[in-house]
Amino acid sequence: MNPVLIAAICGFLFRELLAVEARQDRSKPFDALYYLRNNWIAIALNTLGTIGLYLAIPEIMHLQVQHLGAQYPILTGFAIGLLGAWLVRKAQDAIKRKVEKAADE
Repeated sequence: MNPVLIAAICGFLFRELLAVEARQDRSKPFDALYYLRNNWIAIALNTLGTIGLYLAIPEIMHLQVQHLGAQYPILTGFAIGLLGAWLVRKAQDAIKRKVEKAADE
């Protein structure tokens, strides 16, 4: 299996674990099925963001050589998994803010 893909999956899982850790209600134990049922849209969008960045690996590797002088496939894969999910979460937050602002007016 491609080590960049494994690193991207690990980065994605790391981002999801950060989201689980930041949950509001810590009085109840974590339930994976409840999390998946209630956050399936966010997880699906995060997956699409990660896949989108993963498809851009040739361009990203080219930019690394151009600006850093070498390729770092494992670090790049981890960053793709982490940043793909992070970008989607940021976009979701921005959309939520605009909807809330429009609803308040």
